[in-house]
Amino acid sequence: MASKVFFHEVAPRDGLQNEATVLGTQEKLELIRLLLEAKPDSIEVTSFVNPSKLPQLADAQQLIEGLPPAGSTEYFALVPNRRGFERLLESKLSGATLLVSATEEHSQANVGMSRSQALLENCTLIQESCAAGVLVRPYVSMAFGCPLGGEVPALVVQETVSAFAQAGAPFVVLADTWGHATPQQVEQLLNSVSSVLPMEQIGLHMHDTHGDALANCEKAAEMGVRHFDTSAGGCGGCPFAPNSAGNLDTHSLALRLTELGYESTLELDALDRATHFLRGALADSLQSDKAPHSHD
Repeated sequence: MASKVFFHEVAPRDGLQNEATVLGTQEKLELIRLLLEAKPDSIEVTSFVNPSKLPQLADAQQLIEGLPPAGSTEYFALVPNRRGFERLLESKLSGATLLVSATEEHSQANVGMSRSQALLENCTLIQESCAAGVLVRPYVSMAFGCPLGGEVPALVVQETVSAFAQAGAPFVVLADTWGHATPQQVEQLLNSVSSVLPMEQIGLHMHDTHGDALANCEKAAEMGVRHFDTSAGGCGGCPFAPNSAGNLDTHSLALRLTELGYESTLELDALDRATHFLRGALADSLQSDKAPHSHD
């Protein structure tokens, strides 16, 4: 029996936040509607971040009010702090994305808090999410290295993952926010982290700065990882990670894992329609500059 892999689609949030073109709310809603037809397990639709920091996502409330029924897909939003969590609880979204950086420098740049402050607050939010019946998806940002803070010791990532797990997180995502990880680094870090959390409860969020994201996910799947973040068309990235490229293209990973014998809920034809719409909406300005997909 083939192993199932789970796709968390991040184009509406992590994808759009780093694009120069700011889409209107109706365009975003149409993108989400098309992505729902592709049947990812979950979609990250927006962020409750300060609008002055990310004008691309300033319409979070208006967007949420217009969301179509999600069906079997779960809607998530990024929650950068307690105020964002309170806004999430007031919404109709299923889950919260939480972030703690592996380096002090990126933590201050990204959320304006020290690592210890961010970890304490996010562990509390995990506990409150579980108590409220809210799905939670915590991340270790810059898990594989940081342009601001340099090399990241595996022990720092391991301890952060352990804290998340002890707070009640069902799984934890390791993010290559800078996009510099290699398959060898992925293998080494997963071996370290799997000592505190089973491999099937670990996810990956890969950026594709050097073209290794696909190989990194192949290595992770081979080791037992089943949760993957991807972005339609490979768009996006982190605005607080200098010189990082876009996210891993959803179609590319879905096709590759299917070839390797894994199963998912994704409908690739529908996914391509969503990607085509997104490219048009951004006037072909996707930073990843990927070529159109073909089934040949």
